[in-house]
Amino acid sequence: MILLRFVARELLTSWLVISLVLGFIMLGSSLTETLYQIAQGAIPKEGAAVVLGVEMLSLWRVVMPLSSALATATTLTRLYASSEMAGMLASGYGGFKLAWPLAVAFAPVALIGVYISLVGLPTLAKSKLALMSAAGPATVVGKIQAQTLQPLGSGVLVYAEEVSDNGMSELFVFQKDRNQGTTIEVAKRASVEAVADGVQLVLEDGMVMALDGRSINTIEYAEHRGLLKQWVSMKGQKLDEFTVFELDDSPEHRLAFHSRISLPLAGLLLPFFIYSVVVIRPRESSIKPALWAVLGYFAIGNVAVALMEQPIALDYPMVVYTPFVGVFLLSLLLLWRKEGRV
Repeated sequence: MILLRFVARELLTSWLVISLVLGFIMLGSSLTETLYQIAQGAIPKEGAAVVLGVEMLSLWRVVMPLSSALATATTLTRLYASSEMAGMLASGYGGFKLAWPLAVAFAPVALIGVYISLVGLPTLAKSKLALMSAAGPATVVGKIQAQTLQPLGSGVLVYAEEVSDNGMSELFVFQKDRNQGTTIEVAKRASVEAVADGVQLVLEDGMVMALDGRSINTIEYAEHRGLLKQWVSMKGQKLDEFTVFELDDSPEHRLAFHSRISLPLAGLLLPFFIYSVVVIRPRESSIKPALWAVLGYFAIGNVAVALMEQPIALDYPMVVYTPFVGVFLLSLLLLWRKEGRV
């Protein structure tokens, strides 16, 4: 118990320091933009606390996995460098027992992250969108005027259509999210469709381009038509020479549950993966089954994606981190057998 508290304290101390440093660095640019919007009157001053709260909670989901992984790496490095790890191993405190401090240190952190993602952030995001809507009836970007629309996932998604004299149409796509200002993506296209997580653009060359509501300023490409088939209701209204569509915000059209909790869970899984590589150090014979486990996961995942007709890009974090869990569990099993526990 004494060693458990010692290692957990070292991990949490490193995690706190790294989180503060990364937080100040990453919050700088977005905080500057937010304060500028408040000064310009785009955001009511009385709502500044809500807007800043959304910025900080959004930042948490990014900083937590990074700081957890870095804290694990730096703590293990320091313990090995100071010979404290050798002393613990010599006293019978083996690699399997060393996994408990990681769970004690980072499980509460991951649970807090899940709560923030599922409850805190959506609530504050809706309050922020309400404040921004109250600040002005319209959002003006260049020559395009589009009404502020319903929230979709992590922000507001708007697209407007312009048809030129020669019959060519351009689609102006705006994603007004919680961290950035309004961005514009222009694409020649054949059709545009609303889907569960954003907007699907079918381009003239047959390429399908999806701008989702989960990722921030991210455009993900698919290789064929009809990849995204989850439809949402769509309301159209005329605004000058543009057609603006509103995507509704009913619960069934919000972000997928797994995509909301993937980053917080990654904050717990990454340290275990680093631990399995640095401490357990699987024998060479264990590399082959570990690779088979990773390849098997991707094969099963791709089959499931095909059956559900879901885009593979729907949840990149879980695709990336889940194999790490398999490698870690396999390493623990090998170590457990080595210590005579199985």
